[in-house]
Amino acid sequence: MRLRKLPFATAESEFSLCFIDLLDHILLGNSVKNWVSPDVVVQVGSKLTSKRVAQLLEDCAPHAYIMVQNHPYRHDPSHILTHRIQASVVDFAVIIREFCTPKEMGSWCKWLQVLNNMVEWEISFQLNADPLLTEPYVSRAVSQSLFPESVWFLGNSMAIRDADMYGLSWSKLPVGLTIDGLGTAIPFSGLRVVGNRGASGIDGVLSTAIGYATGSNQRVVFMVGDISFIHDTNGLTLLRARATSYYCFGRKQPWGCNF
Repeated sequence: MRLRKLPFATAESEFSLCFIDLLDHILLGNSVKNWVSPDVVVQVGSKLTSKRVAQLLEDCAPHAYIMVQNHPYRHDPSHILTHRIQASVVDFAVIIREFCTPKEMGSWCKWLQVLNNMVEWEISFQLNADPLLTEPYVSRAVSQSLFPESVWFLGNSMAIRDADMYGLSWSKLPVGLTIDGLGTAIPFSGLRVVGNRGASGIDGVLSTAIGYATGSNQRVVFMVGDISFIHDTNGLTLLRARATSYYCFGRKQPWGCNF
């Protein structure tokens, strides 16, 4: 899950850091596609989940495209990488922090942040203005109700897509607790999000979620589509023999809207 609208505890950190977590929605506008053309890209991890972002990078062909990953295997389907760094995220961050000094955000970053905030405001307005239990609304509402010790287990297809597009990936910590990160105390914690890709995309997701709740001994909230739920209803028998905190949300999806 992306860091969606991570709220910082101090004005200094918000002044120097720019999180653009709604780029998928922003790229729906053709005018923005032509304007957002980064010169340098540092990608941590070997694969982008967003097709729109991947297409943007392929079209703009950055002058420097640096990929950081902890294995030697190549992943460059568009053949636009210019540099590869084999290192863990922690080792790479330590080196960058040692040789780079924080700078004030430029006009380009500020413009993107304003655009990101406008998109977030519009999404929130549309979700709150519509009284119906739409799939985006359910994703937002469930994510907002979770506690840091909870686990959000997501079904495949539209369940995980809607959670990624509309859900929040952070939650407030109990009073008095903070997480030290990025040089400042942040009173928020990222949610643990789990999924399972079955043989056909929907195989055994209910059983896997119950097994995860049993093995982790944590409160698990499971959100799944109706077809995935029906396909693995036998997994509900596992709950009889296991004392665990488990909540399941089944979503009715219109036929033909699985993907």
